[in-house]
Amino acid sequence: MIRYLYILYPDKSAESLAFLAIEFKKIALFIHARAKAYAEAAGRTSFCAEEDREEILFSDLLFLEMTEPAESQSLDPYHSGQTETIRRIHSQITENLSCRYTIEELSRQYLINTAALKNIFKSVYGLPIASYMKHYRIRKAAELLRESSMSISDAASAVGYESQSKFSAAFKDIMKMLPSDYRRQYK
Repeated sequence: MIRYLYILYPDKSAESLAFLAIEFKKIALFIHARAKAYAEAAGRTSFCAEEDREEILFSDLLFLEMTEPAESQSLDPYHSGQTETIRRIHSQITENLSCRYTIEELSRQYLINTAALKNIFKSVYGLPIASYMKHYRIRKAAELLRESSMSISDAASAVGYESQSKFSAAFKDIMKMLPSDYRRQYK
């Protein structure tokens, strides 16, 4: 967990990161307890395995942290002026998940160097664009599986996956379970 926090907060001391890790764990345990209570109230006895609980909840917390630009990360003056461009790019790539944009297309459209686009996006959102979008798509798909009766293949298509097998592999990589298992546990 400290490794992920270091990625988000590279300028923090080891003691500060340890404190943040403890706070994240407390929040994750609280969320887990509430989710388990809701599952039991709905008559479901199945919930995520104890060993998966912390990792899934922590990845959810990290994702929530990533969805907004990191305020604490400082950029040099040149990159700071391009932060608004990166935010516009973020809006574009997250508004229509069925479209897959290349770095080259985005850099031409927004008149920004490809290397600068990659570096500044990672500085602002904490992950490279491709990794960020993979996490973002899978989190949106998980939301669709929890909150709608949409089929798994329709959810995969809605978030930009043409192949259900690639979607299932990506989903398992991020959520640590197959989409069908996730729906059974959280629906």
